[in-house]
Amino acid sequence: LCTYNLRGLIEPRCPECGYRFTWPEIIDPTLRLHPYLFEHHPERNVLSFWQTALGGLRPRRFWSALHPAQPSALGRLILYWGITACVFLAGLSCFTMSLTIQVARGQLITPGDRAGMIAYYRGSANAAGGRVMTPQGGMPIETYIDIHFATRLSAALLWYTWRTSYPIEEFFVLGLTVLAWPWLTFVTLLLFGISMRRARVRRIHVLRCCLYSADILVWMGLILLGTLAIIIIVPSSPGPGSLLRTLMSGSGGVFALVGGLIWLWRLRTAYARYLRFDHSFATVLASQIIVALLVPTLLLGWALRFD
Repeated sequence: LCTYNLRGLIEPRCPECGYRFTWPEIIDPTLRLHPYLFEHHPERNVLSFWQTALGGLRPRRFWSALHPAQPSALGRLILYWGITACVFLAGLSCFTMSLTIQVARGQLITPGDRAGMIAYYRGSANAAGGRVMTPQGGMPIETYIDIHFATRLSAALLWYTWRTSYPIEEFFVLGLTVLAWPWLTFVTLLLFGISMRRARVRRIHVLRCCLYSADILVWMGLILLGTLAIIIIVPSSPGPGSLLRTLMSGSGGVFALVGGLIWLWRLRTAYARYLRFDHSFATVLASQIIVALLVPTLLLGWALRFD
């Protein structure tokens, strides 16, 4: 963990950082290269990425096979996280679009009703100067009719529904918070390392624990990506579409809670089996409490700055 010279030691424990190891991990050259880790196999990027993501689903085995004596590559570790983040953001976008499609479908009317509404609004006193007043401001009559009395889905209807039902600012803040969480945890855990007088522990090992544990976002992103296909295939309300919309609307909090618990379990396993901390769960839990208190403060400061 700290590059201390271990020559001459009898006990397999580093006197500098306290890391307990086994001699084969240090002296066996066949264990220097991980069999599938993304950091170690640039010759097969796609295969090693998915093997690493799949390996992380069994964190006990994954972190038992990875040890600090194996060389680290900061660039490829950040690349791995970048791909993970892209998959998650794509899934989050598709999930939001799925809900948008469901809401927009519920606003569609029949052609007969549309003709009546067109006649009403064109002769209505509300349409002053060829515009209809809305909470968002004045809107041309034709645009208002195309959005509020549509008979089929259109790009304008979906964009308006997404902008009013799911504000872009909230979408941006949610994605930014999720992606920033592992990095804020990394900074917090570094402070813990200093307070425990283990400052010589190389930062790359803590970053490994945070980013590999956070690749659960890959699978969360894929699940969210699938919602768009389901929404397109499943018919709208009444029937299965109505039930699906209800389930999706109420599943966001549960989905986030389950993902957070899995992240906590994986990070704790990394600290117990990779860094081999004695109080791994307490350390990780304390760091998450600090981050949970820190995030609202940062978001509030960001909101006040741009308000």
